[in-house]
Amino acid sequence: MSSAHHDKPAAKFPLVRFAAFADLSIEEAEALEKLGSTPETYRRGEVLRREGDSDTGLYLLHKGWAATHRTLPSGGRQYFKIHCAGDLMGAPNLPSQQAVETLATLTDATISAVSADCLSALFVEYPRLAVLFFLTAQVERTYLMDHITALGRCNAEQRIAGFLVHVAEKANLATPGLGPAFELPLTQKQIGDVLGLTPVHVNRVLRSYDKSGHLRRYRKWIELLRAEDLRRISGLAPHPVVKNANWLPPV
Repeated sequence: MSSAHHDKPAAKFPLVRFAAFADLSIEEAEALEKLGSTPETYRRGEVLRREGDSDTGLYLLHKGWAATHRTLPSGGRQYFKIHCAGDLMGAPNLPSQQAVETLATLTDATISAVSADCLSALFVEYPRLAVLFFLTAQVERTYLMDHITALGRCNAEQRIAGFLVHVAEKANLATPGLGPAFELPLTQKQIGDVLGLTPVHVNRVLRSYDKSGHLRRYRKWIELLRAEDLRRISGLAPHPVVKNANWLPPV
């Protein structure tokens, strides 16, 4: 972990990711808020962990944006996941002896570290939270299925439309009531790395959507003016989750 910080803001971990599946008890909410180390502030572009590092713990993103990626021997970079507030980051590393991905901030961010031992203790004391963590992993798997489908079967316009809708949904989950405008801290090259497109192609499609009235751009912000049309263009169906499913363990 970088040591170039720092401030330690009194930020609480957003609970929206877990509350989407079930109403949390007071005890569960307090346990989640206390999970992990004291939050620290990281600057834009800081690397928390590199692929191959021995650190395979987790991180909670309280504020800001981050991303996971791999770097190929050729120097090319493939982004896998864009993270915003409320995300639990680094879970794919838990079964491995070494980190399988690089995790870095895209903006200034507030993050706390979570050890595997801390996570284990949480699951022992609050078994229902283990189920909710499992469900968040299934949502991530569904997103990866959509992402692989887009890369293998969709054109540039469909890929970018689906990506924008997905990021907008994540931003609104992290900040309820945010509306159709959200910060998108990625460069066009980074968006291209996520979607398997060149920066020139990304720029052309974004300009086309801007001109057609599907969106409006200003600096690092994007406002989706016709979000449902973009979803239709993407060809990917929404995946609403079930809340308080009757098979969940009781509180």
